[in-house]
Amino acid sequence: MQFQDILYEKKAGIAKIMINRPHVYNAFTTNTMKEISEALSDAELDHAVGVAVRAVEHQGGGQQARSQERQEPAQPQLPP
Repeated sequence: MQFQDILYEKKAGIAKIMINRPHVYNAFTTNTMKEISEALSDAELDHAVGVAVRAVEHQGGGQQARSQERQEPAQPQLPP
């Protein structure tokens, strides 16, 4: 199976589904949901799989952006 938006692997009875869209902070699209559904269906049909885990392939950009927001609070504007 080839996917665009997710990484999917099965090993030792575990199916791992990872969102892999770091350039858009792993935002979901219709295609992302379709791929997750296909991966879950594949895992369900594989009798060797006992559990499916969804994870996010993280590059650090989102956390870094949130950290910067916390460090630079907006200053209130007073009327003249």
